[in-house]
Amino acid sequence: MTAADPRPPMPSAPPDPAEAPAAARRPRGLSLRTFDSLKQVEFRWLFLSVLGQMAGIQMQILARSYVAYDLTNSFAAIGIVGLASAVPMLFLSVFGGVLADRVPRKGILQVGHVLNGGFALLIAALLLLDLLLIEHLFVIALLQGTVIALTIPAGQAIVPEVAGRERLMNAVSLNAAGMSFMRLVAPAVAAGVIALVGAGSAFLTVAACYGVALLMLVPVRSRQPGALRAGPGGAPAVPVGRSPGRFNDLIEGLRYAFEHRVIFWILILNFVTAILAMPYMVQLPGYVADVFDGGAGELAWFAAVSGAGSLLATLVIASLPERRRGVLLLGASFLFGLSLVVFASTSVLWLGLLFMFVVGVWTAGRQALAMVIIQTYVDDSHRGRVMAIFMTQISMVLFGGFIVGLMAEATGIQTAIGGLGLGLAIFIVAVAAFVPRLRRVT
Repeated sequence: MTAADPRPPMPSAPPDPAEAPAAARRPRGLSLRTFDSLKQVEFRWLFLSVLGQMAGIQMQILARSYVAYDLTNSFAAIGIVGLASAVPMLFLSVFGGVLADRVPRKGILQVGHVLNGGFALLIAALLLLDLLLIEHLFVIALLQGTVIALTIPAGQAIVPEVAGRERLMNAVSLNAAGMSFMRLVAPAVAAGVIALVGAGSAFLTVAACYGVALLMLVPVRSRQPGALRAGPGGAPAVPVGRSPGRFNDLIEGLRYAFEHRVIFWILILNFVTAILAMPYMVQLPGYVADVFDGGAGELAWFAAVSGAGSLLATLVIASLPERRRGVLLLGASFLFGLSLVVFASTSVLWLGLLFMFVVGVWTAGRQALAMVIIQTYVDDSHRGRVMAIFMTQISMVLFGGFIVGLMAEATGIQTAIGGLGLGLAIFIVAVAAFVPRLRRVT
């Protein structure tokens, strides 16, 4: 179609990345409407449910890593247990996205909360009976990864569904802020519970968090996802839930993500960052014990300061105007890599805590910006599948944790973390130089 062609573009064609979506065209200047989305009652219930779910996830990641290291005294063991959870997430998340575009997302989340709570209770029982083996942890991690893969796309896709387009950036950023708040509170609580009454009680607390998440979803209305998918050339729209087949839906979602160049590059950036830099969170219990000779108490401090930095970053992003987000994303990703290099360079406890705060800032800043850009540019009929691809970063993080664990056994954990952080910084410089389209994202 030429520039003079009077025909309108096809509805399913990706927009020009240099053009801001309609939702992004707002007055310039700093907006301080940080908690605007919470004025909506239904979104408040959803937000509270997210807090409960993320508390369970964050406590479970730390407690599981702690138990794996306690059972084996091995960084590789932490990585292997994480890998067990990563494999199903890597291969099944896209099917979770298809599910999120065909089935009411509230129901998917409710089933997931019940199953994850049950897994936490099982680990708690085995710990309290002194029967837990590393093999048990591996198998349960595999089952947890399967549930997360099939449910987490619905958790991301339901946010704009409840909040609405007019509050999209604010709602997504607040959602990320809630996750960061739980990264501040939940791991510290988990470490404190472990230090005071043991790891079994920590997993009982995880199960209670999933119960809260399930309860808070009750007032949220169940909606049919993606209402309508526009047909080509203005043809009659077809309901998403009645498309020809699940496999066709999957292929269409992958093709859409590949053809939309902004979404494609955000996904690439996200995956590389998840593999090279994010695994520090998985290995943190072993890192604190090995580098700082710390126990559960010191681990709680590191988890808390990282979460505090993350919370600060996401609240700032929730208040920013919707412009130059591509540049901000690249900058935050570059500084994330450098901050890991600096963190890995010290064995002094108070310096480690200070640098961990900085790492938390850029971790959450990068994550929130990437999620906002994805949610802004994707259309509703593909949202579940694209968010499923985006959220496979969780499996990438766990896979990266496996790589870091192997590297740590050979070179030491500080060299492994610092080297991969430097690799991320170099990669970001290359992307900024050779992908100008990403710099132009508004």
